[in-house]
Amino acid sequence: MIKDPLLKNLNSANPGGVAPVVNFKEAFYPWKGYHLDSWFFIGDSTAAGENLTFLIHFLVLKEGGPEFLNTVFSVTDKKTGWYTSKDVFLPLEDNVKVENEKLIITNDYCSMNADLNEMVLTAKNEECSLKVTVEPKGYVLYNGGSGYFPILIMKENHHYSLPYFTMKGELVRDGKTIPLEGKCWFDRQIDNLYYKLDENGQPLSPGKWTWLGISRVLQQNNT
Repeated sequence: MIKDPLLKNLNSANPGGVAPVVNFKEAFYPWKGYHLDSWFFIGDSTAAGENLTFLIHFLVLKEGGPEFLNTVFSVTDKKTGWYTSKDVFLPLEDNVKVENEKLIITNDYCSMNADLNEMVLTAKNEECSLKVTVEPKGYVLYNGGSGYFPILIMKENHHYSLPYFTMKGELVRDGKTIPLEGKCWFDRQIDNLYYKLDENGQPLSPGKWTWLGISRVLQQNNT
């Protein structure tokens, strides 16, 4: 069961227009019969005088093609320019599962224990480790208006976002524990792909894309 305030906001919302084709509660968990599942987080913290951004991404590719779990983790210090990242491909084994309405992703690099009330994320690389708890507080954003739009190799692209989470945790770097507190954005994506393989058995894509996170800080001018 989803608790307040997310459920209250959803039940009171009346967006009008095109009805969503995605049930965001059901779509949070892995979908059977689809090639790709993606859970993407980006968060900002200004606690303790720091200015840090982190990214954590879980991607599962399955159903009819190469099967793997891809985890991506990065941290950027926006004050000093320090940046670190880790991008790992792992066999898809018993590392993505649902137990007691919790989505559990486990491996040696990034993990998630989550439902739509609370999500606990951990990540690490050779330079640092991170653990945060994030809780959704706002409305669901259905990308494309309905939560469905085809793009590039994605012939059935279901996509929604939860733009506002509270976030709290810590980052450990060089033996120092840095508190994290701020906001987080979550993207959920489920796709069926146009599958064409090259001579090495790798998927061919008619296009390429990349993720780009843009942070904007608004300062109140009292003058």
